[in-house]
Amino acid sequence: GATAFVAAPPARAATALCASHGKRGFKKLSLPADQRKALLRSLTTETIRHGRITTTHTRAKEVQKHVDKMITLGKRGDLHARRQ
Repeated sequence: GATAFVAAPPARAATALCASHGKRGFKKLSLPADQRKALLRSLTTETIRHGRITTTHTRAKEVQKHVDKMITLGKRGDLHARRQ
């Protein structure tokens, strides 16, 4: 009988491994570093105190990361977490 020839799948491009270049762990929010830090601190504090805030969607997504970290530190409650 005839033998079927199955081609190997194409090799992945080398550039696929470098997809994280140029990416940051945070958004700049069009603010200088000191203003961005102060904004995120105040929004985080208000979120923890009142449970909700009124802000833009982009800012809320950035604040969510900080609030989650603060809640985790509060749950741990050990000395190292309190000093953070």
